Amino acid sequence: MAIIKTTGLGTLKDSLLFDSTSKGIHLGVTSATASNLLDDYEEGTWTPVYKGTTTDPVVTYQATFGTYTKIGDTVYIQCAMGIASLTSVGSGTMRIGGLPFTVSSSYNSAITVGANNDWGSNNHPSHAVTLKNSTYIALLKFPVDPQDELVYVTASGMLSGGNDNGVTFSGFYKV
Repeated sequence: MAIIKTTGLGTLKDSLLFDSTSKGIHLGVTSATASNLLDDYEEGTWTPVYKGTTTDPVVTYQATFGTYTKIGDTVYIQCAMGIASLTSVGSGTMRIGGLPFTVSSSYNSAITVGANNDWGSNNHPSHAVTLKNSTYIALLKFPVDPQDELVYVTASGMLSGGNDNGVTFSGFYKV
Protein backbone atom coordinates (compact mmCIF):
# COMPACT_ATOMS: atom_id res chain seq x y z
CA MET A 1 0.00 0.00 0.00
CA ALA A 2 1.37 3.39 -0.95
CA ILE A 3 0.77 6.32 1.37
CA ILE A 4 0.90 9.80 -0.11
CA LYS A 5 1.98 12.56 2.25
CA THR A 6 1.89 16.25 1.53
CA THR A 7 3.45 19.15 3.36
CA GLY A 8 0.92 21.80 2.45
CA LEU A 9 -2.42 22.45 0.89
CA GLY A 10 -2.70 21.17 -2.61
CA THR A 11 -5.31 20.83 -5.29
CA LEU A 12 -6.20 17.52 -6.84
CA LYS A 13 -6.91 18.23 -10.50
CA ASP A 14 -8.04 14.76 -11.51
CA SER A 15 -9.98 11.78 -10.20
CA LEU A 16 -8.35 9.11 -8.09
CA LEU A 17 -8.32 5.76 -9.84
CA PHE A 18 -7.13 2.54 -8.30
CA ASP A 19 -5.70 -0.36 -10.25
CA SER A 20 -8.10 -2.80 -8.54
CA THR A 21 -11.72 -2.73 -7.36
CA SER A 22 -10.61 -4.17 -4.02
CA LYS A 23 -8.96 -0.88 -3.07
CA GLY A 24 -10.50 2.24 -1.56
CA ILE A 25 -9.90 5.20 0.75
CA HIS A 26 -9.37 4.92 4.49
CA LEU A 27 -11.34 7.71 6.18
CA GLY A 28 -10.63 9.29 9.55
CA VAL A 29 -7.54 7.25 10.41
CA THR A 30 -3.78 7.55 9.98
CA SER A 31 -3.26 3.84 9.38
CA ALA A 32 -5.27 1.34 7.36
CA THR A 33 -8.14 -0.30 9.23
CA ALA A 34 -10.82 -2.38 7.53
CA SER A 35 -13.65 -0.65 9.38
CA ASN A 36 -12.63 2.74 7.94
CA LEU A 37 -12.21 1.61 4.33
CA LEU A 38 -14.58 3.20 1.82
CA ASP A 39 -14.40 0.70 -1.02
CA ASP A 40 -17.96 0.65 -2.37
CA TYR A 41 -19.94 3.70 -3.49
CA GLU A 42 -22.52 3.90 -6.26
CA GLU A 43 -25.33 6.24 -7.32
CA GLY A 44 -28.06 5.46 -9.80
CA THR A 45 -31.71 5.14 -10.69
CA TRP A 46 -34.15 2.26 -10.43
CA THR A 47 -37.62 1.64 -11.80
CA PRO A 48 -40.26 0.91 -9.15
CA VAL A 49 -43.23 -1.24 -10.23
CA TYR A 50 -46.38 -2.39 -8.45
CA LYS A 51 -46.49 -6.13 -7.77
CA GLY A 52 -49.10 -8.41 -6.23
CA THR A 53 -48.13 -11.42 -4.12
CA THR A 54 -50.35 -13.69 -6.27
CA THR A 55 -50.74 -11.84 -9.59
CA ASP A 56 -49.38 -8.46 -10.62
CA PRO A 57 -51.68 -5.56 -11.43
CA VAL A 58 -51.77 -4.40 -15.07
CA VAL A 59 -50.73 -0.76 -14.83
CA THR A 60 -49.96 2.13 -17.14
CA TYR A 61 -47.73 4.44 -15.12
CA GLN A 62 -48.15 8.18 -15.15
CA ALA A 63 -44.74 8.55 -13.54
CA THR A 64 -42.15 6.44 -11.78
CA PHE A 65 -39.02 7.83 -10.24
CA GLY A 66 -36.45 5.99 -8.17
CA THR A 67 -32.95 6.95 -7.11
CA TYR A 68 -30.42 5.20 -4.92
CA THR A 69 -27.04 5.71 -3.30
CA LYS A 70 -25.14 2.61 -2.17
CA ILE A 71 -22.38 3.09 0.39
CA GLY A 72 -20.81 -0.18 1.50
CA ASP A 73 -23.62 -2.54 2.50
CA THR A 74 -26.28 0.19 2.89
CA VAL A 75 -28.59 1.33 0.10
CA TYR A 76 -30.46 4.64 0.45
CA ILE A 77 -33.55 4.84 -1.77
CA GLN A 78 -36.13 7.43 -2.83
CA CYS A 79 -39.21 6.80 -4.93
CA ALA A 80 -42.31 8.46 -6.31
CA MET A 81 -44.85 6.70 -8.46
CA GLY A 82 -48.39 7.08 -9.73
CA ILE A 83 -50.55 5.43 -12.33
CA ALA A 84 -52.37 6.77 -15.36
CA SER A 85 -54.66 3.74 -15.60
CA LEU A 86 -55.21 0.36 -14.00
CA THR A 87 -56.52 -2.39 -16.27
CA SER A 88 -56.41 -5.16 -13.65
CA VAL A 89 -55.82 -4.82 -9.89
CA GLY A 90 -54.00 -8.13 -9.59
CA SER A 91 -54.39 -10.19 -6.42
CA GLY A 92 -52.83 -10.73 -3.05
CA THR A 93 -51.09 -7.99 -1.15
CA MET A 94 -49.30 -5.05 -2.74
CA ARG A 95 -45.56 -4.72 -3.08
CA ILE A 96 -43.25 -2.39 -4.91
CA GLY A 97 -40.67 -4.30 -6.90
CA GLY A 98 -37.52 -3.34 -8.71
CA LEU A 99 -35.17 -2.45 -5.83
CA PRO A 100 -31.66 -1.96 -7.23
CA PHE A 101 -30.04 -4.56 -4.92
CA THR A 102 -31.28 -7.66 -3.10
CA VAL A 103 -32.16 -7.04 0.55
CA SER A 104 -29.97 -8.77 3.16
CA SER A 105 -31.10 -12.16 4.46
CA SER A 106 -30.48 -10.94 8.03
CA TYR A 107 -33.34 -8.52 8.61
CA ASN A 108 -36.03 -6.26 7.16
CA SER A 109 -35.83 -2.46 7.15
CA ALA A 110 -38.60 0.06 7.70
CA ILE A 111 -39.22 2.47 4.83
CA THR A 112 -40.85 5.86 5.43
CA VAL A 113 -43.98 6.56 3.37
CA GLY A 114 -43.98 10.27 2.66
CA ALA A 115 -47.31 10.63 0.87
CA ASN A 116 -49.99 8.61 -0.85
CA ASN A 117 -53.13 9.45 -2.79
CA ASP A 118 -56.39 7.79 -3.80
CA TRP A 119 -55.93 4.17 -2.76
CA GLY A 120 -59.56 3.43 -1.99
CA SER A 121 -61.36 3.19 1.32
CA ASN A 122 -58.97 2.23 4.12
CA ASN A 123 -56.38 0.86 1.70
CA HIS A 124 -53.77 3.62 1.49
CA PRO A 125 -50.22 2.67 2.53
CA SER A 126 -49.00 4.29 5.73
CA HIS A 127 -45.91 2.15 6.26
CA ALA A 128 -43.54 0.04 4.19
CA VAL A 129 -40.87 -2.56 4.87
CA THR A 130 -38.24 -4.33 2.80
CA LEU A 131 -38.50 -8.10 2.62
CA LYS A 132 -35.47 -10.31 3.40
CA ASN A 133 -33.69 -11.83 0.39
CA SER A 134 -35.90 -9.98 -2.10
CA THR A 135 -36.05 -6.92 -4.32
CA TYR A 136 -39.46 -5.90 -2.94
CA ILE A 137 -41.00 -3.47 -0.49
CA ALA A 138 -44.21 -4.58 1.23
CA LEU A 139 -46.89 -1.89 1.67
CA LEU A 140 -48.76 -1.76 5.00
CA LYS A 141 -51.72 0.24 6.29
CA PHE A 142 -53.46 1.04 9.54
CA PRO A 143 -56.09 -1.57 10.45
CA VAL A 144 -59.82 -0.82 10.66
CA ASP A 145 -59.65 -1.50 14.41
CA PRO A 146 -56.96 0.81 15.84
CA GLN A 147 -56.15 -1.81 18.48
CA ASP A 148 -54.90 -4.24 15.83
CA GLU A 149 -51.45 -4.39 14.25
CA LEU A 150 -50.62 -3.01 10.81
CA VAL A 151 -51.96 -5.05 7.91
CA TYR A 152 -50.91 -5.40 4.28
CA VAL A 153 -52.36 -3.17 1.55
CA THR A 154 -54.49 -5.36 -0.71
CA ALA A 155 -54.42 -5.44 -4.48
CA SER A 156 -58.22 -5.71 -4.60
CA GLY A 157 -58.53 -2.32 -2.87
CA MET A 158 -56.67 -0.39 -5.56
CA LEU A 159 -58.61 2.23 -7.51
CA SER A 160 -58.78 2.06 -11.30
CA GLY A 161 -58.83 5.75 -12.29
CA GLY A 162 -56.01 7.98 -13.45
CA ASN A 163 -53.89 9.71 -10.81
CA ASP A 164 -54.83 6.99 -8.29
CA ASN A 165 -52.64 4.72 -6.15
CA GLY A 166 -49.74 7.15 -5.88
CA VAL A 167 -47.03 6.83 -3.27
CA THR A 168 -43.72 8.44 -2.35
CA PHE A 169 -41.22 6.97 0.08
CA SER A 170 -37.62 6.99 1.18
CA GLY A 171 -35.44 4.88 3.42
CA PHE A 172 -32.49 2.58 3.54
CA TYR A 173 -31.79 -1.13 3.73
CA LYS A 174 -28.84 -3.50 4.08
CA VAL A 175 -27.58 -5.76 1.29
